Amino acid sequence: MEGGLYSRLVAAGLLVPHEEADASVPCPPGFSQVIHPRQVPYISYAGEWCFSQLRDAALTTLRIQQRAVAEGMSLSDATSSNIQFLDGAAVWIDTSSLVRLRPETPWLAYGQFCREFLGPLALAARCHPDLQRVTELWMGGMPLHVVSRLLPRRTWLSPGLLVHIHLHGWMERRTATRPRSAPNRNGGGYSAGAHAGLAQSLMRTVRRLRPRRSAGKWSDYYGDADTGTEYVAAKRKLVAELLAMAAPKTVWDLGANVGTFSRVAREAGAQVVAWDSELSCVEDFYQACRARPEKGILPLLLDLTNPSPARGWDGTERPAWCDRGKPDLVMALALLHHLAIGNNVPLERLARFFARHSPWLLIEFVPKQDPRIHQMLALREDIFPGYTAAGFEHAFGAWFDTVRTVPVPRSERVLYLLRRRASPASKP
Repeated sequence: MEGGLYSRLVAAGLLVPHEEADASVPCPPGFSQVIHPRQVPYISYAGEWCFSQLRDAALTTLRIQQRAVAEGMSLSDATSSNIQFLDGAAVWIDTSSLVRLRPETPWLAYGQFCREFLGPLALAARCHPDLQRVTELWMGGMPLHVVSRLLPRRTWLSPGLLVHIHLHGWMERRTATRPRSAPNRNGGGYSAGAHAGLAQSLMRTVRRLRPRRSAGKWSDYYGDADTGTEYVAAKRKLVAELLAMAAPKTVWDLGANVGTFSRVAREAGAQVVAWDSELSCVEDFYQACRARPEKGILPLLLDLTNPSPARGWDGTERPAWCDRGKPDLVMALALLHHLAIGNNVPLERLARFFARHSPWLLIEFVPKQDPRIHQMLALREDIFPGYTAAGFEHAFGAWFDTVRTVPVPRSERVLYLLRRRASPASKP
């Protein structure tokens, strides 16, 4: 604060701003100050990010480290949990991680950065995009010797990956069973220049990694013949009208695809978290948001049939995805049939699920005669006799009142604006 680093990092959009608490807030023993950081609308974690989000988070971490080293300071940790997305950009949220630079020691967060950022990025860029998700099996990041074994042999020819993954992982395993040597007290090996050089080397390595295109089934969902431009334009208009009736301040768009209707919710004034299970959709959506740039929309990765659970110590360190906030309205457009038919979830359970998470629901019913459902049932038996408009209305009617029903032009689909009842009519 006194040296001005805080102000410069905030002005650059790298660090979340804070206010100091007034005298009425008691300061715990052993601490000197209570601060109130700007609140992030929705907390997310690396396993819910696409490649470009993780890469931007890594670059933000390194930019802060570079600026800090130049002013005699350093980041004491480099965990992805200290990065959140605010106003469309990756920002550091833990001000207390900035400490005085200790020239007698190397950057103590170096291994953490490689495990939580560089390793997953290298696997996604050099092997397969989905391997980025595998790293979530380890709370502290994927062990580097495991990353090294999974990476192709040609990556040993990349200077950055050779040093920061392969040799780094080998050294970690080699020294794991040996006693640690005393830190270098003469300052000879870890000058500010050495710290700056390490950050610059990591920066070059991260920047050279590019996302690999995964084969997504639904990334062009609203661009093919079945869902052409006239259909999309008509649906956008109807969605805007229904959103205006509910006037939500926060919206969760489940099954957002590339954000066509998330943007309609944002234009209506809502803060939007846009979820999709397909990595390519989240990647395309995030890159589009970053290019415009768009604030107030956060694209994230979520499989509703296997969602982000509560994790960490006692299941409380990282709350489950649905326990990090409560939206005013949930949108579920072109999603219901994927859950009910594609994943065999009964309509009654879907109704209860949506009622548990939001007082308002904007949902689209896609009948069986729709071409999309024809595709889904082409190679399997139709065991869903209850999947009808009447079955849908009965199941959801136990939990919601219907505010408005609107057919979507150029299709047989129907939009429903539903409001949760104070108490359900029945509990299926």
